Amino acid sequence: MEQNGKIHLVPSKNGSVELEGLTNIELVIIRGMIAGGQWVTIKDGRLRSRAMYERLPLPVPDKELLPFWSNPESEQSGKSQIQMEFFSQAQYQSHCPSFYIQGLHGHGYNPEEYRRQAATLESYGFECLRSRRTHDGGYSEIWYLPGLEHAQGALKETAPDPKSEKAVEDAVNFLSRNVSFGSLDVSVQRAAATPD
Repeated sequence: MEQNGKIHLVPSKNGSVELEGLTNIELVIIRGMIAGGQWVTIKDGRLRSRAMYERLPLPVPDKELLPFWSNPESEQSGKSQIQMEFFSQAQYQSHCPSFYIQGLHGHGYNPEEYRRQAATLESYGFECLRSRRTHDGGYSEIWYLPGLEHAQGALKETAPDPKSEKAVEDAVNFLSRNVSFGSLDVSVQRAAATPD
């Protein structure tokens, strides 16, 4: 039980320890400690933690990559040369859809099989995108292919003409047979910046 709003340590004779009075966020932090992502101590009756890993930098504009969608000077002068346009599924042949895979290796995870699946996706041209770690030490991961024109290896051979009507269907069937995943999303609708 919580005593005076503080965490209470309950040792036992069998070598286990119980912490009582944790807040929801402190419970998440303890899970992160168990997963190896947090250093934890108790100070003034409350949990204190530090991440074991350095946080990834925030997404910061890299001036070497300018211009992104538009030229900052033209936006300041009110002369933007970019407009937003919505592409629907009926138009996807000329604007190849993106592919997103989550839950690589699906159920029954084991490290060796994950490495094999990851190498397979990389050979097809997919890039792994990961979030920063949360307090519980976890992160999310998406494998991304911006379009079939970026496909490589056996995936490219399966859909050699990315703009053909069957290219997406062939690619989805190929990926479903050759990669173990939790979900595969194909994005065919987007709002995107296009030149005026």
